[in-house]
Amino acid sequence: RRMSKYLSVFTCLLLVFAFMLSACNSNSATDKDGATQDSVVATEIDTQTFVFSSGIKVGGTDVSGMAFDEAFQKVESAAEATVNDFTLKVKADEKEFSYTKKDFKISFNVEEKLMEAAKFCESTGYSAETATDFALEVVVDKDSVMKIVNAIAKETDVKAVDSTFAVDGDRVNISREKAGKSLDKDALCQKILEEVKKLAKGSTKTATIEAVVNEVEP
Repeated sequence: RRMSKYLSVFTCLLLVFAFMLSACNSNSATDKDGATQDSVVATEIDTQTFVFSSGIKVGGTDVSGMAFDEAFQKVESAAEATVNDFTLKVKADEKEFSYTKKDFKISFNVEEKLMEAAKFCESTGYSAETATDFALEVVVDKDSVMKIVNAIAKETDVKAVDSTFAVDGDRVNISREKAGKSLDKDALCQKILEEVKKLAKGSTKTATIEAVVNEVEP
């Protein structure tokens, strides 16, 4: 009897556990599927079939009725044509260096803004009444700037020299120490990035930056 009673209780517990596990899996699957569907609706745009609605502009360029790739080429080309010619001068330790827009890799966040415009079209039901212009931002390649900064550093940096002495018979020869110089590369890189963005789209055609060259103690 005791064994039969234990078996009955054990069987009931197994049934309850199985029921709870089934319910949990069912809810998890629903939540997962729901989250996936919401994610698809919120983030995915089929660039192969998408067409921009009437009146949509990106960076001032009308992309109405265009496919995504066609719009990308047109907007990118138009944006690159708006980059101004400019001269940027950098002064560092009584030396002056001069650069033009050809020395930098300048582009625009075209793909990001086209995707933003595409999501806007879908969220508003492609209504012409909600047409708007999505402004572009200038992007300056940091590697192209650091290449310039490193070249300047080769002209300005001087290694510090410690004082030394040498014994020559009854004489002791002592050399004086010499302070070194070191260009603040990070600060100059940031200054150039900010200035090039202004020059590329602004009305000013020339600018001068003062670089910081620190003294290095021997």
